[in-house]
Amino acid sequence: MSALTNSRQEIFTQNWFAGKTKEESAIIAGYQGNWARSIGSRLSTNVNVLARYNELQQKAEDASVATVLQRRQVASKITLATIGDFVDEYGNLDITDKSKLDTPAVQEIKTERTLAGIRTTIKLRDPLAGADLLNRMDKLYEEKPPSVNTNLIFIIGKGYQERLSLPGKGEE
Repeated sequence: MSALTNSRQEIFTQNWFAGKTKEESAIIAGYQGNWARSIGSRLSTNVNVLARYNELQQKAEDASVATVLQRRQVASKITLATIGDFVDEYGNLDITDKSKLDTPAVQEIKTERTLAGIRTTIKLRDPLAGADLLNRMDKLYEEKPPSVNTNLIFIIGKGYQERLSLPGKGEE
């Protein structure tokens, strides 16, 4: 569903969704002020208005969740980043361009004063973790379920143990 064909209903729905009261939304949509409260109440139960309201809510929720492409891009940035991306030609840490630090690969930046001056360190996320995440997203390898210890130990009395195995399972 896209915008409602009735423009006043669409304006009402957009304003109601934006947080205005039903009465305010009805007035903004062009309904008479003395009828706005009852019209707003009636419109809020209209099937088309409710469907449009739910659609707007779904779009807002969808925009807040990262897409598969966005998640792949984050994992790729973590995987591909190297410390070389943050040093100058002399091997010194270069963070004058703050935009270089705006990457998911940077886990921590620490600046501290020492007797020798200001010392800045940068810690990157594990690139293998990023590669592992990409491989799991691509289903490049089968994830093994966690192993379960099938050996059970029952303590029956003081200092006495009996070891049992589940049927069909071998000792590990």
